[in-house]
Amino acid sequence: LAYDRGRITAGPHGQAIHELELELKQGSDADLADAVLAFLDRVPAGLQTLGKAARGFQLATGDTPQPVFQEKQRISADTVLPEAVALILRSAFAQALANQAAVVATEAPEAVHQMRVGLRRLRSIVAAFRPVLDLSATGDLLERTKAFFSLLGDVREADVFLTETVDTFPQSHGGGERHAVLVREVERFRDQARKRMIAHAAGPEFARLALGWLRWIEGGDWLRNDQPLDRLLQTRPVGAFAAGRLESLTRKLVKRGHRALTGSVDDWHAARIAAKKLRYAGGPLLTVVDHEAGLKGTAQGSRRATKRLARLQDELGRFNDLCNVPLLLDRVAASVPPGSRPAFAVAAAYCGGWCDARVAHAIPRLETTWQAFEAAMKGPA
Repeated sequence: LAYDRGRITAGPHGQAIHELELELKQGSDADLADAVLAFLDRVPAGLQTLGKAARGFQLATGDTPQPVFQEKQRISADTVLPEAVALILRSAFAQALANQAAVVATEAPEAVHQMRVGLRRLRSIVAAFRPVLDLSATGDLLERTKAFFSLLGDVREADVFLTETVDTFPQSHGGGERHAVLVREVERFRDQARKRMIAHAAGPEFARLALGWLRWIEGGDWLRNDQPLDRLLQTRPVGAFAAGRLESLTRKLVKRGHRALTGSVDDWHAARIAAKKLRYAGGPLLTVVDHEAGLKGTAQGSRRATKRLARLQDELGRFNDLCNVPLLLDRVAASVPPGSRPAFAVAAAYCGGWCDARVAHAIPRLETTWQAFEAAMKGPA
């Protein structure tokens, strides 16, 4: 244990430090997490993910923390189930944690997005392996993860609206004035949401969240052990479990997609959720079987279907962004100053109607993307 208080300097630049550094000398990472959590019970503190040398280098070069993307991961289907689950959990946790510095120190939209991706992967891994997991030791960990995910989501949705959606807003017939009102108020909302997000990510709440995940992952008490079958699975290769679980998730998506083709906007939302579950919950499983069986039963078929699934989920995501604009603007309305509310209400109503029209036009494109995905699932004739 080391207590550091002072200042990092690099030429004219400097940064105050006031931190406690704990280094694991003996025991497990779970033991380290327990020790830090016990410390946080007495002294609320934030989590610093960058070392002093890295921060000094950034001061000297003017660099800032950068978004961290998911690393490719390949796990042999012969890997025993507990080892495979641990590897997949660690990968997702590492991505989420690695983006904390950029989320706190920069306004990079990609940092927020990649942190959400890491957290979504964690939640999806739990969903993918839920049949064999014992979640009793997680406590409120999943709920706290969901709450932080929502804080990130406010910033992310505002970023998407400002960088992608609003620029397609019609400028004629007074649209330019409405555009300006929307941009001003959504930027105000985003600035406030970012402050809440940074306060959470830099404070003890996120420190407890991260250490809670570390404790749960490295504690290794997450597999069911009640029945003889549970104990048998702990010695079995992950490949057999992954293939069956993928098949189940795929069947659900196909069912939702067929219903959406002749159904309503709500049916497309159900298909979007099923596609997201297959892509993100199935993602960990595909790391095991995509080179052997995957979605199609062959390596080539798996790659084709996986690419089409990504395109389908992206198309459904854009569709969802449009559908969510009225919900976003409802949240924005709460932060609009009284004097600006009448103009914002008009602009929001106009934007909502425009989004509804675009949603209707987007459905034929969704149908085409779905048909391409289903064709990839069936493979060449």
